[in-house]
Amino acid sequence: VALAQALAAFEGDEVSAGSGAGAGSAGTSSSPPGFFRRVLNSLSPRGPRRPPPPSRTEVLEAAVQEARAAGMPEDDGSLVSASVALALEARRVEVRGRLAAAAVGEDTPELEAALIAAAELGLGEAELREARTTLEQLMRAEAARQALSEACQSGEAAGLEAALSEGEAVCLGIEELSQAREVLEGCRRRAAAREVLEAAVASRSIEAMHTAIEAARSSGVGEEELSEASAAMEEE
Repeated sequence: VALAQALAAFEGDEVSAGSGAGAGSAGTSSSPPGFFRRVLNSLSPRGPRRPPPPSRTEVLEAAVQEARAAGMPEDDGSLVSASVALALEARRVEVRGRLAAAAVGEDTPELEAALIAAAELGLGEAELREARTTLEQLMRAEAARQALSEACQSGEAAGLEAALSEGEAVCLGIEELSQAREVLEGCRRRAAAREVLEAAVASRSIEAMHTAIEAARSSGVGEEELSEASAAMEEE
């Protein structure tokens, strides 16, 4: 009977403290059944400051131990059901730990796997929602990181600006963002140097072209781009 009560409580069924012969008014007594009182006494030492009451899992574990000590056969339906319920709960605890560790470690593949396992075990929607939100954030950060890397390789200012904006939005690392900002600054310097070079060539001023060529070269403009200005300067 004690095991059945503990199992029912574990599974969320309401256990009436007033059922059975000699019981008081059903549903009105604040005293737990005798078995639960024994468990509370065994798990909670007496003293001025008592710890919280045992969890349903602890109560069920104590009931299983008591049933086995009383000689209940291992193939008894209640004992089998209780053992399965405890094993399932242990698995849920393990998966919750996986979810937390994967989220803290920003391990996207592990978090995806843990979410699948958690859904299969029937974890609460609130727990899954939080983990899914974390996964979405991690995936967005990875996409932003990839876009930032590709923009740095392309050296295109507009793409870099967009990638940097997204990277800042998802809080990428300072080092990653700093490197991209340096690349963007270099792109801007080269773009400005090209404009000055074009104006100098149009002016046909040897001094202006010479100064613009040197400035463009120091900013990283390639020699192939400088060849036209060099040829124009030589013509003058």
